[in-house]
Formats: sequence, C-alpha cells, structure tokens
Amino acid sequence: MRILTFPTSIGVLFSSVKAEPVSLPITEQYVPLTLDGQTLHFYADSGSARTFAIYGPMYEERNGKGSCDEIPSKCYFCPTNVSCDDIYTRERWEVSFADGYEVEYVQHNVTLSIGGKVVPDFELGLIVEFDNTDGIEMTPDGLLGLSGGRSNIPETFLEQLKRRRVISRLLYSIRVEEQRPSITGNLTLDDSSLTEGLAIPFSYHPTQSRSKII
Repeated sequence: MRILTFPTSIGVLFSSVKAEPVSLPITEQYVPLTLDGQTLHFYADSGSARTFAIYGPMYEERNGKGSCDEIPSKCYFCPTNVSCDDIYTRERWEVSFADGYEVEYVQHNVTLSIGGKVVPDFELGLIVEFDNTDGIEMTPDGLLGLSGGRSNIPETFLEQLKRRRVISRLLYSIRVEEQRPSITGNLTLDDSSLTEGLAIPFSYHPTQSRSKII
C-alpha cells in the first residue's frame, strides 16, 4: 500500500473544538459526497482549488430526462424546500482547462454530510454551463479541488471544513490500494496519524486528465 501526503499552508489552527480526521473512499479518482441527502461523485484533483457539482436541471435540459443517472458524477437537484429560482442569475465563476473544456458555475449552499458529520450551509459550486473550445463533446465531472486556495476565488472545500472545525489542518493523505492509471484507495482529510510521507502529484487517466486549471 502506497501512502501519499499532501500538505497545504493556509490559515490558523482552531484548538477550542476537537476536530477529527475524515476518511472517504476514492474509486478511480472519484470521491462520494452527500449534499442535501443526495450522494454524488466528485473527481478529486490535487491541482485545483475549485469544488463544484453538476446542476441537474441544466444537464437534463441538454441531454434528456434521466441523463444524470448515466454519468459518473451524477447531478445535484435542489430539494423542494430550497429555492433555486435565481440559479441562472447568480454571479458566475469561469474555469478553463488545458484540453479546451470550460465551465461556468455559481455558488450554492447545501447541507454536507461527511465522515459521519453534518455541516449545514456549506458552499460549493453548481455547473450551469459547459462547453469545449475545440468542439469536442465531453461529459462534465463534479470536481473536488484539494489544492490551496487564493484570494480571487471562493473559499476552498478544505478551507471551509477547517473554518467550520470539522478538520484542524489543511492536510490530506491518500492510501493507494494498487498501482493503476487512476487512483483507488482511501482519502483521509487531516490525517493526524502520518509522521512522514511522499508528496507527489496524482496519476491521471490519459483520457480523463484535464490538466491544470487556469
């Protein structure tokens, strides 16, 4: 078993509330997260600071009813008790990938269930538009960005967990079950059991890698 550790260097530690490591399975690079009771699958990316899901009504309008069930990430649909009438009028964030894939997303608050903990009012992105500048038809992925953030983008997934005292450090590890083109194993956020490790980039599947986000 190979252990990879990935530290980041942002923020101040909270010591008044006990935070514990959060362990999540990772299967061929995808990590399950539950948003408002819906389990979606996010493509883990150590080179990105962005986290977003696919907005279901947008995707099924383009690809037909039930099409969300046919893609790896699945889609997010607003619960009946949550108003999403303003989704398309919210401020949009644009992301461009090296392979010509582009997305626009808006920020949205959800109840996140992670590692046996429930985190209300957790903010992440919802893709409301996607395209490819090279004219190639591509299926979008939900993205789980694990890198350090910066001032001109929304607060990152790990930064929010730390601020909400779910984790105490911006550190994660991946235990890899076997050497494969894409990673399968276990993702641990705030892995306090590690004393040393090798910090290396993820290994990407050649047909799925979207390289560095701009």
